[in-house]
Amino acid sequence: CGFAGTARLRRQSEPVEAGIWTAALQRMGDQIRLRTRPALKWSREVAAPVIVGFVKPAILLPVALASRLSPAQVEAVLAHELAHLRRRDTWALAVQRLVETIVFFHPAMWWMSHRMVVAREEACDDLVLAAGCNPADYAEALVICSECRLERKAPSSRLAAGLSAAGHSRNHLRRRVLRLIGGG
Repeated sequence: CGFAGTARLRRQSEPVEAGIWTAALQRMGDQIRLRTRPALKWSREVAAPVIVGFVKPAILLPVALASRLSPAQVEAVLAHELAHLRRRDTWALAVQRLVETIVFFHPAMWWMSHRMVVAREEACDDLVLAAGCNPADYAEALVICSECRLERKAPSSRLAAGLSAAGHSRNHLRRRVLRLIGGG
């Protein structure tokens, strides 16, 4: 159902027209040295920015983010998603989910899986900062994205949350924000 769900999300999304978001995608793609740019789409179904697709990836953005982020925060959010693509995290996450399915009964697997999610997010955070994004703007963007996720209660937001490589616990978000602003 995961592949069918992502295909449905992609079909039901609208392309982002030229503007701050597409310009930021181009700029951050250059900064992160990504060879090809993913499609950029608005979705009413996702609760947080998420990458879907392996061969032709797309970044789905919640419509709620359209007016909530400053230009610097837009760049940081897109840089984060592009960092996942640069690191090929969509592939790593697919393999991780397969292993979780096969070895679901082993507690060490769940601990390791959580550690992998945390490490993936920290590596992407580091790439965002290396791309020149301001740590305070990026930390605030993470909080705004988390607020959007919490405001969303639709069942398909759970699908997007499951697809997302981002950790969803408040403690994880707090640790990331403190790490970004130098407090952790």
